[in-house]
Amino acid sequence: MLDSQHIEVVEQVIWGIGNIAGDSPMTRDSVLNSGALDRIAAVLEQATPGTSFMRNASWALSNLCRGRPQPDYHLVRRAIPTLI
Repeated sequence: MLDSQHIEVVEQVIWGIGNIAGDSPMTRDSVLNSGALDRIAAVLEQATPGTSFMRNASWALSNLCRGRPQPDYHLVRRAIPTLI
């Protein structure tokens, strides 16, 4: 659904992924292992600054990069330039 032509759908999917990732380290790691971080980062790089879409996507991406124990750096390194 991240490839939908409808930005509203993509935003809701990213919001859902962010919620799943923020639930626990186990669910975060499952999302990371699915490859969703790369797709969210790519979508975020195309987002219009200051929009709710950009805020939601940034929040979801940050949920994938935090927690204890920390996520595997190799799985989250793609997000660092995007979040900066």
